[in-house]
Amino acid sequence: MKTNRIRLNSLVLWFIVLFFGMGACTPAAPALTSTPTSSANDGCDVDKIDITDVSWFREPDGAWRVVGMMRNNSSQPISKVLIGALTKKKNDELVYPEGPKGETIGAYPSHLLPGDQAPFSAWIKREIPTLDHFSIEKKLCVIADPAEHLQLQERGGQLLVDDNGLAQVTSEVVNPGPQTALINAMMVGVFDASGSLLSAVDAHVTPRILMPGEKGPVRATLALPPGAAAQVRSYKLYMDALVTESAPQLLDARKDLRVSAQYLDTNGHFHLVGQITNPGTKPLMISLQATVYADPAGTTVVDTALLNTLVPLAPGADMSFDLTDWGVLNSKAGLWDSLSKEKPAVVLRVEPFHTWTTAISVAPLTVVEQEPAFGKQEAVFTGQVRNETGRNIILGTVTVTLRDKASGKITATGQTALDIVNALADGET
Repeated sequence: MKTNRIRLNSLVLWFIVLFFGMGACTPAAPALTSTPTSSANDGCDVDKIDITDVSWFREPDGAWRVVGMMRNNSSQPISKVLIGALTKKKNDELVYPEGPKGETIGAYPSHLLPGDQAPFSAWIKREIPTLDHFSIEKKLCVIADPAEHLQLQERGGQLLVDDNGLAQVTSEVVNPGPQTALINAMMVGVFDASGSLLSAVDAHVTPRILMPGEKGPVRATLALPPGAAAQVRSYKLYMDALVTESAPQLLDARKDLRVSAQYLDTNGHFHLVGQITNPGTKPLMISLQATVYADPAGTTVVDTALLNTLVPLAPGADMSFDLTDWGVLNSKAGLWDSLSKEKPAVVLRVEPFHTWTTAISVAPLTVVEQEPAFGKQEAVFTGQVRNETGRNIILGTVTVTLRDKASGKITATGQTALDIVNALADGET
């Protein structure tokens, strides 16, 4: 039997929170959603792909980051380039002469047109003894499948280096046309004053489906080479969007999503707290994206975060949420304090690609509550749950919601997944 603990940090909990509620639920495992892929094409000549601006450095976690630029000198669009990052000693000999030559890198520019260029980026998390440098070996390329591509517009972008020496890029993209767009790739590169690539990475937050006229947020956090923070001057988005079918609107962000609180906790992390309501007749798995702008008009994107629900939301039910996966708001001291004086706009969005109905049944679990511990700036909840559903369960969560007694508004919330090994049988705690 294991005990789960939820710890909530807040600057204001200790004096405005007067009562709380706890709840738990459980589903079966959802089906995975597939993404589009390109088929191989023997007509692609890899010798017509130029590799330039290759560099490498170690990230704060010790992993190697190898980046460079690819230029398509062929007459056809390219969807994939397979290259090898060879590990070399100082004398240019291979580190492993009798073993693996290095790392295979699959770069996916998705639709690199003739004459265009795009970055590639590889993350290698392992020790490589006697490594002095990498060299790049081109292996093969794939011609892009015929498809109708769309041009999206970027706006409201911002680039800065945070207190940890990481480059933070935030922006948003707009679908200006009459057709629905499926974003197939979104990579971000940052450059120095001469236009040389410093680092590149796939965007951490990006819309996948954009309806006509719709906009969605983009965010990337990039580690930089040692001493390169002062050299960062510009960034560029490399994206590919395909025409796709319209997605059903399962939630209305203006009606079914509500923001009730926003604050910095004692660790300087930003929280956006609110509630989701499922107005439909089927359980929903939900993906949320939130954008904080620098002003009420929403002209410049400051930061963006995403949240994917762990369990389906039952028809007619409510679920509290706390978006904490922010970039620059969690890593630039004083930023939120200065922004809050300008009354920044906050916009919530439902991402259709990762929001779907499911036939999985959801049932409440019995919460065995214990007295919570309220500190000056935090609340800790410890307890157990009992399975009285009449069935075995494989996944469950416990959510704690703190509300203001006078207004009933949610002021803070926390969620933890139950540590279930194989299954929790009916009647077990």
